[in-house]
Amino acid sequence: MSNIDDLLSGLAEGGIIEAVNKLRDLRAMVKTPEERLVLAIFAGAVQRYGVKGVEEAKKAIKELLEGKHRMLPFVDIATESDALIMFQKMEAGRRSELNHFASFAADAIGAILAATLRGII
Repeated sequence: MSNIDDLLSGLAEGGIIEAVNKLRDLRAMVKTPEERLVLAIFAGAVQRYGVKGVEEAKKAIKELLEGKHRMLPFVDIATESDALIMFQKMEAGRRSELNHFASFAADAIGAILAATLRGII
C-alpha cells in the first residue's frame, strides 16, 4: 500500500468517510500535468497558510486562468514559472475545465482538512 492509501484508510476508520471519498475522487481525476500543477499550488498554499491557503490558491488559480500575471509566493520558483507558462498558453475550453477541477480540488481539500480537525477534537 502507498502512503496515501495508508492515510486514506486511517482517516476512513476515524469516521470521515465522505472527506476520504472526495480525496479519492480527486486523486482519480488527476490525469494531466496542468491538474498536477493545480494540486501543487494548493499544496504550497496550504503548507504556508494552513486552511486559509485553500482560498488563496483557488483565487490565484482563477486569476492565472483569466490570463492575469499572478505571483505565487507560496510555491517554489519552478512551479510558479510552470503555472505562468501553462495557464497563459491554454485554450479557453481547457481553462474552463481546469477551473472546474480547481473548484473541486478546493472543496475536497477543504473537506479533508475540516474532517481531520473534527476527528482530533
